[in-house]
Amino acid sequence: MGGFKFERNLPHQGEAVESVLKAFDGASAVPCADRAMANLSNPTVEIRALDMSQNISKLQREFRVEDCYFDVNSNILDISMETGTGKTYTYTKMMFELQKNLGVSKFIVVVPTLSIKAGTVNFLRAKATKEHFRQEYGCEIKSYVVESKKSNKKKKEYMPQAVSQFVEANSFGAKSIHVLIINAGKINSDTMSKAFDV
Repeated sequence: MGGFKFERNLPHQGEAVESVLKAFDGASAVPCADRAMANLSNPTVEIRALDMSQNISKLQREFRVEDCYFDVNSNILDISMETGTGKTYTYTKMMFELQKNLGVSKFIVVVPTLSIKAGTVNFLRAKATKEHFRQEYGCEIKSYVVESKKSNKKKKEYMPQAVSQFVEANSFGAKSIHVLIINAGKINSDTMSKAFDV
């Protein structure tokens, strides 16, 4: 990606990011009371279910989205964009905006395939990407990639190193955004459902 120039402020990408932020209108960020844990964790984002429901209903009306289901007991937002519209760029920008607006600095990106994972990692680690977002937000992404590896049945099994590094990364001061990248197959594997020695 050397020499690659990002086109800034594309309307459809900006609308997508703004829509996510609008879903959180009325939210507040509450840091963890335990100082040591506060340095390692995201703040708790507090928003009443009714406010979130109203925010999303308003967005659905604004964009004429019909027949959508919204579960007030869920904390999952499903965001859809067409192929080739810059989803990776958009959700990366969204991470920076959520960090700026709510202090969230740790994210987990789950991708459907290994090839998409490779593309995501290349994008997030590219010098051009880092410089582009550093210019706009004054901080950069640190990525942690969960890789598959063969287990040795005679040895104790440990949590994948990328997961440990992500969990232990200091999020205090918002100088970096930490992103754990994992493919869906790995999440659903036996390896990730084990109780690890730590």
